[in-house]
Amino acid sequence: MTLPELTEQFIDHGRYLRGWSPKTVRTYQQSLAALDGAGIETLTRASLQAFVLWLRQRGLTPGGINVRLRTVNSFLSWLREEGHLSEPLKARLLPKPSQVLVTFSDGEVRRVLAARPAATTMKRAWTLFVLLVDTGLRIDEALGLERARVNLDALTVTVRGKGSKERQVPISMECRRALFRFMNHGNDRYLFSTASGERLGYRNGYRDLEALCRQVGVHGSH
Repeated sequence: MTLPELTEQFIDHGRYLRGWSPKTVRTYQQSLAALDGAGIETLTRASLQAFVLWLRQRGLTPGGINVRLRTVNSFLSWLREEGHLSEPLKARLLPKPSQVLVTFSDGEVRRVLAARPAATTMKRAWTLFVLLVDTGLRIDEALGLERARVNLDALTVTVRGKGSKERQVPISMECRRALFRFMNHGNDRYLFSTASGERLGYRNGYRDLEALCRQVGVHGSH
């Protein structure tokens, strides 16, 4: 069978047996059409390397190329499972260059910490900021912190991290004061909750932190 025919079978397999969404189908169609359009008639390691070179010559970023290579690798695995390839074949992903993270300066952190917001939403964001700066928690860990897991006497908070593993994290006296003031209002399960008592979501928490920083003229970039 020709490569286009096998590609069509593979996409039908994904659409009808794996329940691929129309968006996923389009992604596979575009990536595998590019594989064929690159002039590759036989699937070999050499032809895959030529495909990667062709993508790089088109100016795609390593991340963009890897998206296409993952699609190709899924296709290659299916070909192997269906007996169309006698040996395993896989395209090697490109290493992604590390990015330098833009962080707040000490002065910017002090400016946010010195803020005394009046609105309830901004008080919540400020307390979240204090906790993050004090402990180095991931924002998802902080947002999932339950009131019952805050021990002001022991100066610790117990958070649930990756793999649902719990760990105790120490907090400073300054952070304890911030948490104490904030915990005097409300009795929801989660420390950082919505008006309806639900856990504050990542997107809304991030949005509120941005709004808080803008209020004091901090934008996180230079």
